[in-house]
Amino acid sequence: MMPNVLDQIRMVNSDHADSILRDCIFLLTVPFAVEMDESNRLGVQTTYSSFNFVNHVMQYLEFTQSKKAFEVALGFITRAALSNPVHMKEIEILLPKYSKYISTAVMSENDVIASDAISLINQYLMIGQNELVLEMISRESLIKALQNKSVSVRSKSSQLASQIILRFRGTDHFEIFPHVIKLISDKDESVRKNALSSLSAIVNFGQFPPELDVKFLMSTLQLNLDSSNPRIRQLCLETISHLPQHGDEKIKAIDEAKLFSKINLMILSESSSQVISIMISRIIRQLITFKSIRLIFKKLEMSKNLRQLQDRTEGSLSSSAAVSQSRNSKTINSRNSSFLSNISKIIQILDG
Repeated sequence: MMPNVLDQIRMVNSDHADSILRDCIFLLTVPFAVEMDESNRLGVQTTYSSFNFVNHVMQYLEFTQSKKAFEVALGFITRAALSNPVHMKEIEILLPKYSKYISTAVMSENDVIASDAISLINQYLMIGQNELVLEMISRESLIKALQNKSVSVRSKSSQLASQIILRFRGTDHFEIFPHVIKLISDKDESVRKNALSSLSAIVNFGQFPPELDVKFLMSTLQLNLDSSNPRIRQLCLETISHLPQHGDEKIKAIDEAKLFSKINLMILSESSSQVISIMISRIIRQLITFKSIRLIFKKLEMSKNLRQLQDRTEGSLSSSAAVSQSRNSKTINSRNSSFLSNISKIIQILDG
């Protein structure tokens, strides 16, 4: 599987050499896409490692004579890293040599190549290989990926940007935040979600970005709090909870945008149990640490809605206790008890 294999194939079949080589590497990738039991998986892993396939295939990342070979080689490497920890380690050792080719691949006009390169980088970011990630991605390549026409590439690159910002605790390492912010209005929901995640992390860990227009931010939060996606609503709530630390003018902007009022209404209208749980346990509890916000919530009579939610939850708790005493129901009841306790604490603080 060395690059000179292509020359050898061309000597036998010059017309189809590229395609033959592509098919050979593609066949090596197939086992990563099928379900296997443990013994077969270990058998493939042992065979691939003994023949050093990872090393041989990775050489095609710097082999410019065949674009087809590059595409399938990158596909093989990406899927090997995603599906097998042994191969992931083998690839990790070799990646520094090929980092510039991965960075270039992120900017590819070929959606498959760009997506695979981003997925590979994200995999190593997830396991904490920050230095290796910074070798494989550049500001130029990430920005170009964020601007890609392909929804898949924008989605994966915006997720990568979000994870980089989160990993570096809100530091905009590549100075890409102005480009990420534009994606909050993207037509694709997953891209918008990733952009909101980046926004939440930056506002939480870092300084308030000077290039972020407050009026635009408020209108964005208003719009996305009505999203049908619970995760997007949650990210908006988290962003709101981080804003007060940046000064009274941000609290004033939230109030003028009726977002505190919206949160009060969501106490009874929110359909996602996860979102309402986070609202009570984290969002509202964090917001009421600010005196001015406590006064706003008192004016909105938030305690009334909290008591209604409390009564509703207690009724549900009583019903479930009567129906079942299984281990699962006990776990749910324990969660509900903690939820009720948090509601009581908030009411106590607001009524104090």
